[in-house]
This record gives sequence, C-alpha cells and structure tokens, in this order.
Amino acid sequence: MQLTDLHLGPDVTAAYLQRVVEQANAQSPDLIVLTGDFVSQSASYSRAVAEILADLRAPYGVFAVLGNHDVWVGADEVAARLTEVGITVLRNDRVQLFPRGDPLWLVGIEDAGALDCDAAGLEPGPWSEQHAAVTRLLADIPPAEARILLVHTPDFVALLPAGRLDLVLSGHTHGGQVRLPLVGAPIVPSCEGQKYAGGWVPGSPPVYVSRGIGLIAPAVRFNCRPELPVLRLRRAAA
Repeated sequence: MQLTDLHLGPDVTAAYLQRVVEQANAQSPDLIVLTGDFVSQSASYSRAVAEILADLRAPYGVFAVLGNHDVWVGADEVAARLTEVGITVLRNDRVQLFPRGDPLWLVGIEDAGALDCDAAGLEPGPWSEQHAAVTRLLADIPPAEARILLVHTPDFVALLPAGRLDLVLSGHTHGGQVRLPLVGAPIVPSCEGQKYAGGWVPGSPPVYVSRGIGLIAPAVRFNCRPELPVLRLRRAAA
C-alpha cells in the first residue's frame, strides 16, 4: 500500500488523516510505503502527523521518503519525528525485505526540493546527490532480486540508471487536483506535463504516481479524488 502527500497543515486536518489511517489498516496491507510531503508550511506539524501515522500496521513494516514540502520546512525534523514512532525513513538509503521468502529491495531517495526544467526535462544539477545515491544503491543488487524505488517526484525517473529497477512509486502531482472533462489536469507540477498526472506510466521501469491523500492551495479537488492505492506484487515468470 502507498500513502503520499498527506500535507497536514492549514488545509488538511488531523481528523481526516486519522480516518485515512483507519481505512489503510482495514485493507490489511503486507507493506506500507509513504512517499513524501507529510506536512505543509511548517515543521511544527511533523509531530502530529507522525503520531497519526504511528497507528499504521503492516507485518513487513512502514517505510518512508521525504518530499519537497518536508525538505522546505526541515527534513531533519520531519524525519526525526517519523523515526520516533517506528517508521523507517530512507534518506538516500535502502533496505532488503523477504516477503514470503522472496528478496525485495526498497530504495528510498530524498527529494531535492527543486523542480527546475530544461529542454530535456528535469534539470539534473539540483539532483546530483540523489543521482549519485541511486546509482550507488542499485549497483550491487542482483538483477534477479526485486527492486522498488520510492521517490516523491516522478520526474526523477529521467535520471535513473537504465535497467536497474522493477518499479517506481511516486506522488507529488496530486493528480493535478483539478481535472476537467476532455482536457485533463490543466496544471501538473512536472517537467513532463500530464505524463505524471496520476496512475500508471508504462516504461522501463514502470511508474505509479499516486494522486495522494491531501492537497495544497488552492484547497480544492475537482474530479480528482484522493486515493489509497493497494498494489499487488507478483513474481515474474521465469
């Protein structure tokens, strides 16, 4: 299960997020990943959101990466509060799990807090540390072992080393928040336009971009409901 873009703050209440956690637990997920933007506008919300997320239950654990809003308000503070309640925060790091005995790697990349675009897409300069980290973290993982990347901003996919990942889970775009008939989402915070507006993006690797849970100003969703995606992973045919 993936939760992303909770944005506890002026526009998203603790009571709403508590209901989200209850709904998440009702699905009995094996594994929960949190792909960033836990708070909005102030790190002072980080303790409250961590206390809410502390109630998440999954036998293989709860893992998180930070998003651009977390970086803007104070990455260390947000990460510390999440860690205190037992959530594993992957800050350019990785962890190996063995669900049902099969090796599975989660690689977590922390957001750079920048979305600068050039003619080719995401401007790589601000993401140089993240690019070096993901290259290093993937280098010695055997290709036969499943590799999932958690990164808040889906545009980072353009900077990934080829053939090293099986799946990428992202958020950030909120589905555009407003989706118009025949037009789609007029505004998507991405260098790739509507490509990452939400849902599956085929490719190598495939990417799932969740519409997320919360929102930011303007505090409205139109034809773009929040989501709590449950993904079922299957072993590839030999």
